[in-house]
Amino acid sequence: MDAKGRENFWSVLTSITDDNEAILKKLWQASPIQESLCRFRAVSCSSLLQLQENRQYFSTANYYDDPFDTYFKVDTDRIQKEYEGSKMKLSGGDDGDIRKIIDEQHFDRLSTDDYIQKLKETSLDVSQLSFYLNGLRNAVQAHTASICFCESAVNETMWMKYADCHKGFVQVYDFNNPETFPDADEIAAGQDTLRRRVPYLFPVYYSDEKYDATLFAMAISAQTFGKQFMEQHTESQKMFYSSTMWQIERISLIKKHCHHYDEEWRMLYPLQYVDRPYIELKPCRVIIGLRTPKIEERLIISAAKIASIKSLYKICIDKNNELGMIKIDEA
Repeated sequence: MDAKGRENFWSVLTSITDDNEAILKKLWQASPIQESLCRFRAVSCSSLLQLQENRQYFSTANYYDDPFDTYFKVDTDRIQKEYEGSKMKLSGGDDGDIRKIIDEQHFDRLSTDDYIQKLKETSLDVSQLSFYLNGLRNAVQAHTASICFCESAVNETMWMKYADCHKGFVQVYDFNNPETFPDADEIAAGQDTLRRRVPYLFPVYYSDEKYDATLFAMAISAQTFGKQFMEQHTESQKMFYSSTMWQIERISLIKKHCHHYDEEWRMLYPLQYVDRPYIELKPCRVIIGLRTPKIEERLIISAAKIASIKSLYKICIDKNNELGMIKIDEA
């Protein structure tokens, strides 16, 4: 997908506010799955075992190499300004909007008048707010799980960054092929796992303009500080989820423009979890790095054979002095 296609996808993603069938269709049309997507790996006990078992584990953004993975901003000045504006309205006797919200949300622990009086008496600690919102970035990253893919198996940047400087390997996936999902029988049987869902697979948008997650931060803050109330009021929970819909996707799918050479796609994990989630995916081919040591090359081939992957390649320098691939004997 070229830069224009990614920009169009981002435009659609940031414009939607619901998840009905028509909106989802529009989103899928803006992000057609590529013919193949690649997962770059360094050689390790973990990556070899995942290759052998046809599994890929989701990772959270706080473990990624880019500290600004999830490229968003929170405007604390805007939050303070809106808070002070609301306080001024209350002090001036203009409590209509606040009163309507309180009445609609059924704050039954205090009367509406008592609740408004509490708001008038409460001051905003900006330093505490800033400290909390700075921690929010880490909290969002720690709960944003994804698996990263790339469009090209001969992407030099990805070989250097994620495949141990050409000493690792690449797993290539064809997401249009049902054989990519080894647990197709389980999917048909309706097992209650992520693997029975269509993967949430989207392109990453690259920009030098951060996504404004201020309203999302305010919603998260409201949920955090009003947790006990939220747990007891179904309607409030519905309003919270509505106000945060598609926010995690937007925060997860924007990166600083300097990373655009990655040509990245991400499979997002859409559910809350306790144990680290994974998905069963079978590569259509495995590609060994240009500088992968022989002993590790044999380990990769052995793991691929156990996983019944017969299409094996090795990176080479082709006649045009570019990265290319040659097929190798699985034996």
